[in-house]
Amino acid sequence: MSLPDDCLLVEMNPEWFIPEEVCPSPRDERFAHAVEGDDAWDPRRWWYDTGNFGSVGLAIRTIAEVWNIDVTEAIHLMEPLHLQTDGDHRPALPTSDNNGTVRVTALRMRRPSVSAQIHSLKS
Repeated sequence: MSLPDDCLLVEMNPEWFIPEEVCPSPRDERFAHAVEGDDAWDPRRWWYDTGNFGSVGLAIRTIAEVWNIDVTEAIHLMEPLHLQTDGDHRPALPTSDNNGTVRVTALRMRRPSVSAQIHSLKS
């Protein structure tokens, strides 16, 4: 599989290997209110449950730092690209032998424009 230049591949659901009674997995309490919800995928619930640690947690915090935004804003920028009832939204990536493509479940994050960041700072 060949990844586009603007793509980062990380494990989306890292495992927590320490027993919860010994050391609970880290939770970002800013998103505790999002735990209850419908069955639809919610980036806030995902971050609270499993995204806040491991390689994906490091990647999201690094993106937020480089883009000069708060982690909460970065989480709200996430757009799920997965198989849904209304169609297959997974990106098709070319295979390394260029003989086909493979679809992958992904998240897309688009960097906010400078004007949106300035507006956010003023509010």
